[in-house]
Amino acid sequence: GAMPARPAVPPVFFIAVALWTTLLACAGHMPSNVPDVGMAALALMFGALAVTATLSVFRRKTAGPRAGRTIGKFLAAGLALGIALSCACELSLRSEERALCADPAGPHAFTALADASQSEFGSSCLVRMDLSTGQTARVRILLDSRERLLCGERFLASTVVHATDENIAARYRTQGVVATLSAYTDPERLTPQDPLGTLVRARHACIALFDQFEGPGAALCQAVLFGERNGLTADAQEFYEDAKTTGLAHLVAVSGSHLVIIVGMVEMLLRTVRVPRGLRIVLAALFMGIYVVMTGIAVSAVRAAIMGIVGLLTPLARRRGGGLSGVSVCAIAMLTADPTSASSLSLQLSALSTVGIVAFMPLAASWIAHAAPIVPRCVRDVVAMTCAATFVTLPLTAPVFAQIPLVSLLANVLAAPFFTALCLLGLAASFVACALPGTAATVLTPVVLL
Repeated sequence: GAMPARPAVPPVFFIAVALWTTLLACAGHMPSNVPDVGMAALALMFGALAVTATLSVFRRKTAGPRAGRTIGKFLAAGLALGIALSCACELSLRSEERALCADPAGPHAFTALADASQSEFGSSCLVRMDLSTGQTARVRILLDSRERLLCGERFLASTVVHATDENIAARYRTQGVVATLSAYTDPERLTPQDPLGTLVRARHACIALFDQFEGPGAALCQAVLFGERNGLTADAQEFYEDAKTTGLAHLVAVSGSHLVIIVGMVEMLLRTVRVPRGLRIVLAALFMGIYVVMTGIAVSAVRAAIMGIVGLLTPLARRRGGGLSGVSVCAIAMLTADPTSASSLSLQLSALSTVGIVAFMPLAASWIAHAAPIVPRCVRDVVAMTCAATFVTLPLTAPVFAQIPLVSLLANVLAAPFFTALCLLGLAASFVACALPGTAATVLTPVVLL
């Protein structure tokens, strides 16, 4: 058959690559001797350069011999934007450090920015601290108890500054963390009645449903369905290590594959009851946002949700979507909102795998179809997707995890139907168990055993 068309590389892709590379290069290397006024001036100057370089491209056609020059301007725009954001981030970190040092001791309110990590020594959690001056500071808090703190939860605690190794403190600072605190009182949970607080409490209830079961099955359900991964490192450590060895660890990190399955189910149900197309798209996008909160607002899930929501709403605007354009715009938006997320391994793998699937999956599927035409298309698609994502992410995962999963292709093909069934049946059973608590053991047992 004919080879698939080579995907066009949109200009915004070059901006995203240059921006991400610049933020990584600047992380932890911003000069501390430059005063705040000078840092602000640099941010404004490079921000203006980024805008100027981008606008200049649209004044003339980009075909022919000018194409190389145009790509250079987009790269320059990404570079300038990266420097501007790095300067602005440095200013913000300095302001938070000064406010934290001047803040009086006493109980403070905290908002969890991620799920707490549990160990035999207690828990640690990335939080946003409310200061008495009205400012906030991103800090890491250490708790003596193994509290199950979930992303979005608010609590009160009294803390003191925890002495941290200089190298570790510098690494935390690249993540936007200005201090590490130790709590000397147990956290007092707050119960806000806003939509976020309601969803967080619902997530707590869904995760707690599986606490009555023992073994790796319950921990796997908590991780796959609701993003709670502490059970994998505590009760199912051997199981999780096996998943990483076979290349299946990505299935326990909530990402695009989860959202595709969930939104597909919602779309099917809405089609069954004949909901109008426009309302169906809006409801599916709303459900996608709710599910991201219910799974801990992981950056990989946020990236997938943004692209998914844009993809759902694109037909309403009568526009044609583009895979590389979508992931590029999504990356630029997330990095602009939080420049420190550039160093997030989860976001890096999520973006790289998406780029690999968009750029190389059609080619891989064509090769597989030519080499093995009798293989069912559903199997070819899973193999092609795995090959495309692995090809792009392997240079990053191999040194980080110190292993190359040689059986990942076969493992993903075999796991795909079970993963889909677990997502669909697990969520349905969880909602039934929450609505009818007396049926929890009955409806959840088959899911745990799956």
